[in-house]
Amino acid sequence: MKTESETLFEKLCSEKRIPFEPIPTEENLRTPDYRIWLNTTEIIVEVKQMELNKDDLKFIENVAKGIDVPNGFRGTGHIRIRNIIDDAYPQLKNFAKDLHPSIVVACDLTKGLSHLDNEDILNAMYGDEIVIISDTSKDSEEVSAANHKFGGNRKVTKRTKRSLSAVALLDFNESDEAVRMTVFHNIHAKIPLDPRGAWKIADQQFTLQYGSEFYQYWLEITQHE
Repeated sequence: MKTESETLFEKLCSEKRIPFEPIPTEENLRTPDYRIWLNTTEIIVEVKQMELNKDDLKFIENVAKGIDVPNGFRGTGHIRIRNIIDDAYPQLKNFAKDLHPSIVVACDLTKGLSHLDNEDILNAMYGDEIVIISDTSKDSEEVSAANHKFGGNRKVTKRTKRSLSAVALLDFNESDEAVRMTVFHNIHAKIPLDPRGAWKIADQQFTLQYGSEFYQYWLEITQHE
């Protein structure tokens, strides 16, 4: 039985006239969900959905009961995306075999309770934001940023998860019933996803401008690039 996120992904492919094929499941073997074709390029796709967790459900219950809830929340979007990448990667690697690009597609069904945004994807893929502070003078209270870089908990590096070409977010807008996809490229991928072909399915695309050691924000790819 298809999940809600798989149904939305198939809707997106159908609306954009992207050929797709569900990958048959095999006993004792974890398989990705789909093959799709962007122009003549075969892409291996795993679709994951982010659902309400125990904390989300407790929050909803407390609101319904009129119980006071904290004014702020600890964002968990980056943690959930890291878990999704870890879970999806083995079957993507096994089927892509470094011959085809592969994508993990995440669909947020928490209605915003995951607090997921583009920066969460950045930190999940390339690492936490680290700022190293140094004194400008021994006699001064002024400090400056000596280094601004990506830190720990990175899921894609020059040596790890290089069979993953991109992470994508699938979004469903209830007001116009439109499904949209945003693609975030892995600059370390052995088989990169060609942005020119990806425009057939993507509404937005992002990448990094430099090597991933120096902290930077997403650079949006435009359609004429």
